Amino acid sequence: AAAISLIIASHKIQMKTDETTFPSKIDWWVWLVLIGTPVIHLPLGILVMIRGFHLFGFGLIFWGLIIALVIATFSFPCRYTLSGSTLTIRSGIITDSFSLARISAIKPIQCLNPAPALSRDRLELTLNDGTRRLISPVRQEEFIQKIESRRTD
Repeated sequence: AAAISLIIASHKIQMKTDETTFPSKIDWWVWLVLIGTPVIHLPLGILVMIRGFHLFGFGLIFWGLIIALVIATFSFPCRYTLSGSTLTIRSGIITDSFSLARISAIKPIQCLNPAPALSRDRLELTLNDGTRRLISPVRQEEFIQKIESRRTD
């Protein structure tokens, strides 16, 4: 029994060291939009309240908080984890996992299409069934190399 638990513990340690996570690259203007949009509501709301429009000012502050909550829920963290022969894409509460063997092509592109990516500098992953995933990992060359080396293993 001790030998079996040692093998299981060893396997868990090996699986953890086999995992590599790449956060999303974040463009400066994305920070500006994601942070600036909800933050601008606070001073505007206070200014409007000072001018006597209390309900409207409260509404601005309230909607600023709602926008911040939605952005945080669906955007952070944005990261890509290689674990064994699986890629997991995470953007906030949304997670997508698939086998690296399903990737038929990888090419760098620049676009603003909706995707779990916080930069225009993206990688387009084409899967065997023709679907595409757009991601924007930091250190894209290293990310591609790690995918290729895991696909050949």
